[in-house]
Amino acid sequence: MRYVVILVICLSFSQVAIAADKTSKSKKQKEITIVSKLPTQPSETPITTKIEKPIPEPWKPVAFDDRVERLSEGYKGLNPIEFHKMFKEKTSGLKKGEYETTEEYNKRTANKNNLLAPISTNELYAFQIRGITFQYNADTQIYNVIWYSAQESDKNSVTCFVETIYRKEDSYIGSNAFGATLNINKTEGLKFSLSLSKKSSFVKEMFDPPAGILGQKYRGNFTIPLDKARQLKDKTVGVLYVGNVTDVKLIKGKGIYSEPTYDHPTKIEIEEDAVPFDVKKIVYYVVQTGEILYQKSF
Repeated sequence: MRYVVILVICLSFSQVAIAADKTSKSKKQKEITIVSKLPTQPSETPITTKIEKPIPEPWKPVAFDDRVERLSEGYKGLNPIEFHKMFKEKTSGLKKGEYETTEEYNKRTANKNNLLAPISTNELYAFQIRGITFQYNADTQIYNVIWYSAQESDKNSVTCFVETIYRKEDSYIGSNAFGATLNINKTEGLKFSLSLSKKSSFVKEMFDPPAGILGQKYRGNFTIPLDKARQLKDKTVGVLYVGNVTDVKLIKGKGIYSEPTYDHPTKIEIEEDAVPFDVKKIVYYVVQTGEILYQKSF
């Protein structure tokens, strides 16, 4: 009997231990299950910052202040290429129509500033005339214009060259009626000019009378003391034509055209776009420093 009681007790302890072991395993399984259900940490991704480039402001013409006593260093006036581009865009649809009377056209284009904005006929604009060069005469103490001329575009106006818009060189094989061939050099381009009325004070005073294909020579000489001229020996003397736009039409000048010949196998086709302009002042200045040497109003 005594052995039976001991056996029963041992069995009881064994069952308790087994139950405890099962409980422990169950807890571990639950822990494992719980751990396995935890969300995994997302992998870190590099943070990139997109740098947006600033949008450049559209080009606008800046009016010239004719009260200044000195220009900024390196001043070159308005950008003629940008000005030509804007003026052409503004006036491209303003030509007089075939079935439009002059009265109707004048009425349609009467408000010039609205049509040309931001270009304004009320503002002064300065264009550097790059075709004018000088040579100093120490005896007379005068800066003489080497050569510059205005070209007659029609009976009422002349054009003054400002800047080349583009120029392209090319070549091709040409032939004549007899079958002879020759290599022809071709130059084509577009130049930008100012169209000035022959009746304007500026043209009458600053240009010689017409001289055929040579045009009207510019009389832009001016006096500078010898000591001052010596200081300008290595400097560039610039010329500004300062004035107002006067109309809303882009004028086609005569340009430069030449047909090739056997002795001169070159073909030239350079068109000319001119903006109607009234020169109110000319300014001679030192480009590098902005120092104004001489100016004259009209």
